[in-house]
Amino acid sequence: MHFPGVLGLTAYSSRYAEEFRDCANCIYHVHRNDGLATDEFPSPYAHPTRNFSVDNPFSLWRAVAGILQPPMTQSLAGSSSKVARMLTVLGVGQGVGRLNLMADVHRLLGRNWERRLRLDPSQVERIAQIMFSTTTSAAQKSASLVSEFGFTRWTIEQLPPSIGLFLGSIIVGHHTSTELFQFKRPQTTTTFPQPDEMAQIARIRWPRDVRRDNVRAMLDSTKPVLIATQHLDAGTDGEIREAQEQFLSATWTRYLSQAFGRAFFELRTVLPNPTEPLHVPDLCLSARIYPSNLTYDLTVTENLKQLKEWGEFYNGVAAGLRVVGADVTKVDHEWLTLCHGNDKITPPTAAGLLYAFGLNGHLPNFNTFHVHEVLASLDKFPSIALLLGMAMSKIGTADRQVHKMLTTHLPFLMGPTMLNLKIDPLIQTSAVTGLGILFAQTGHTNVVNKLLNEIGKSLRADEEPSPELSAYKLSAGFAIGLICLGLGDEIEAARPPFKQPLPSIPDRLLALMLGGPRNQCVFIHPQMMTCPEAQAASTTPPQEARSNHVREGPNVNIHMTAHPATIALGLMYMRTGNAAIARELELPATISLLEEIRPDLIFVRVLARSLVLWDEIQPTAEWIDKQIPSVIHDYAKSVLKFPSTAEAEISEKEQAYWDEVVDKETVAEVYLYAMSGACFAMSLKYSGIVDDTYKKVSSILEERMQYLMHDFNIESIDWPARHLIRAASRSVVNLCADMMLTSMGILDVGRGKVETIRFARYRRCHDYELSYWSHYLWKYHEEMSLHRAMAMLFLGDGRYGFKRDNLSIALLVMSMYPIVAHNVADNRLYHQPLRFLWTHAVEPRLIVPMCRRRNKPIQCDIEIHFKNTSPSIPYYYGLAPMVLPPLDDVASISLRGPGVEVMQFDLTNEARKQELIEILTAGHGRVPISVTESCLDEHELAQQEDWTLRQIFDHRVERPSCKVTKLAKELERMRMPSSPGGAGDLRWRSIDNAPAVRQYLKTLHTEISRSPPCLSSFIACDVKLASCVAESDGNMSLANRLDIEAQRLEREVM
Repeated sequence: MHFPGVLGLTAYSSRYAEEFRDCANCIYHVHRNDGLATDEFPSPYAHPTRNFSVDNPFSLWRAVAGILQPPMTQSLAGSSSKVARMLTVLGVGQGVGRLNLMADVHRLLGRNWERRLRLDPSQVERIAQIMFSTTTSAAQKSASLVSEFGFTRWTIEQLPPSIGLFLGSIIVGHHTSTELFQFKRPQTTTTFPQPDEMAQIARIRWPRDVRRDNVRAMLDSTKPVLIATQHLDAGTDGEIREAQEQFLSATWTRYLSQAFGRAFFELRTVLPNPTEPLHVPDLCLSARIYPSNLTYDLTVTENLKQLKEWGEFYNGVAAGLRVVGADVTKVDHEWLTLCHGNDKITPPTAAGLLYAFGLNGHLPNFNTFHVHEVLASLDKFPSIALLLGMAMSKIGTADRQVHKMLTTHLPFLMGPTMLNLKIDPLIQTSAVTGLGILFAQTGHTNVVNKLLNEIGKSLRADEEPSPELSAYKLSAGFAIGLICLGLGDEIEAARPPFKQPLPSIPDRLLALMLGGPRNQCVFIHPQMMTCPEAQAASTTPPQEARSNHVREGPNVNIHMTAHPATIALGLMYMRTGNAAIARELELPATISLLEEIRPDLIFVRVLARSLVLWDEIQPTAEWIDKQIPSVIHDYAKSVLKFPSTAEAEISEKEQAYWDEVVDKETVAEVYLYAMSGACFAMSLKYSGIVDDTYKKVSSILEERMQYLMHDFNIESIDWPARHLIRAASRSVVNLCADMMLTSMGILDVGRGKVETIRFARYRRCHDYELSYWSHYLWKYHEEMSLHRAMAMLFLGDGRYGFKRDNLSIALLVMSMYPIVAHNVADNRLYHQPLRFLWTHAVEPRLIVPMCRRRNKPIQCDIEIHFKNTSPSIPYYYGLAPMVLPPLDDVASISLRGPGVEVMQFDLTNEARKQELIEILTAGHGRVPISVTESCLDEHELAQQEDWTLRQIFDHRVERPSCKVTKLAKELERMRMPSSPGGAGDLRWRSIDNAPAVRQYLKTLHTEISRSPPCLSSFIACDVKLASCVAESDGNMSLANRLDIEAQRLEREVM
């Protein structure tokens, strides 16, 4: 800024000093060789031209301010034509009447405005028409001016950041060519992927449909539901009001279950801003009446208030899980406090955020004093969030500080005390689960023995049973399984050989599973009794304690102890192949013994046995049939005519005979539970695989799922499984269908498989009358399961898969445990906050080839070789980007293709394997690859033709019908890559925002019906061409719809 001073331009020196204050101290020394003084420096501007003003220097910021703030004055003296053009775009794009008249243009640019803008004579009229048009919006005008002036992204990036963003926001706000103004492109492979990049990757993976957007819309709970009054089956005002309330109640069931799916879909997709609290989407539980557009809300009763609080809690968990994990970024206590103390969210939502931060490993940064302050309040939601969240943040570490925190909420660990502690049962349930998580895989037998006592002990005479007692005992079983996870044989081997005062842990668990005397599995030391227990023991003779609500006998209550003991045994001996435990878990071989087992326990026993004999799980239908007792197979074939290739009717005489001999309901329920449990175990083992085994497992699951998709309202149907499904109760069929759908989601995790989406959408949309939602209590669990299954297909926006180590499988089993909750606040049989423990079982496995020169994702071939495979299946060949299979099964990965650099990862080399893991985690899956031929994808090739949708429509009208060759060449040049497995059955949103396009398609359809067959295919090609142009303009939604419409038209032509 000292050169203007040297040149004698004092006005410019002061202007630069004002606008560039950071450079005010920069000093430049000018050395003269001609003997003249500095102030005698001859100025080249002694005779300024008309484009340069010595006394009134041009200021870009002042010029922009003159446009934004009235009155607008001419301040372009000394500016270049490019700056004048840019300011013209800003003046038009503001849309506040700045350049509505020619006088305004003269005021800003001068009377010779066309010379100021350096316009060709042919451009003057077009520019004037654009600026003074009354049929287009301000943003459309500005976009047209950008095209006329020849602005590019590089031109805008050279502007000062504030002005460049201002100009870009005006254009991007309306125009569809967002590709021109991408200011947040990743510059390195370690930059966290932005939403636009993930959307571009999704378009490459699924180019022919909008399945990702479709699932996202089904998980959205921010919009009010629309109640169409004219479609309600009601007459009077009272009936209409009742129907509206019933409809909205059903919507609550669906909306409150969507958070469990959103947690999967949006997992770790947001990088937090340290200066702002995390945004939590609203949970909209209201409705709008059509056509009056009035808002309608339910009368909030105590029950609905409880449902809403739990819904807000889980909504906060789903929102908090969007934040990346602690391995990607670190957040401090201030940001955690900022989110937790946000006044714009409710307390349950804030507690849900805390739980989510703990699941992602951020809670250790939470100030310890603040943690104890929250826990001291004994508020239910924050206590549950902190106890489970802190345990998940310190999983498997046996951290002493967290152990103390959990112990203070578990009376059986605190020892004798005179205090009468009243701790909420839900908080105790969370604490006992957190205890197992904290000591996971440590084999701490002292803690295990105390947890066994909690499962088997009876209630005291003065103790009222808690409604959540079953959930508490089940959580204790989970804790035992986690602590001894896969360590069953080692714990038994470490047991001293001489006689012990206590039976072994497996023996006590078997007694709790099969039933037996309580004194054989519950051993409470007198010193560990609380004061009331000790007093009762000293003043009464030894006898079995009896509660004043529940009659407790001398034997354990297997209805409460069988579930926790069974799953604890399965987790304890996971992958050990222990034959003795497997025999104990095997289903009985007779009907009489099977009838003594709770039906829902059949599923758990089959699953637990499969976990023990993990290596024996086979991807065949024969293995599934082996898990079902042979007597059930025989009765199912004789009584229920299943399985059978053809429908077989049962005569009345035969029906009466079998009704006397065997209970058909028992046969059907055992068959369905055992089949579903085996399929769930199979999906856990083969989750994420990509070879031919995947095809076998997928076909098996889809076939078994079709068994359970029966419509109970249809009496006559030619379907072999009809008798089997009708013999079982509806609740059993629904639970098995939910678990089968969950198994399909686990198998296809991250793939976005459209067939699985169709199964889920069928169950979501195939409802009966409104009373079905309120009369059948399993509807909430059904909605939660299908939302969860759909979202698993896009886990973390398609970036994650499930791990297959012992701990990950155990957490998956716990979070998907097959117990039906009646509503979002029902924690009687299962503690529903545990549904989110799967977050520790995921790992990033998306691999994305990136063009090294343009830093953009591309598609190329990928070849995967596996370890220990048969010669008939040496490798897998597919397309990347894709979610890789578990790396422990992979020997090598190669990225190759025409014109693409070959990139190979030999995973038998540990250094190369760690390099790939670093790419998948820190690099977010990006693999830089050199492209030797062309780095332009179809999207960019289409952009080389500077067409708009209006021009493509006009082009079709103007060209003669005989010029089909030109159209074919244009279509070939702009053709999108083909992709198998289209989604014609998915539902598409109507093109309400583009009536002209809708009318255009309608006209095409009319012409096809009237044109000769030889020309009909060429007319359909117009829609394809329009789809390519829409894609080049960045309007992917319209492009996909046009493409689908073109496919439909082609089918009609055929």
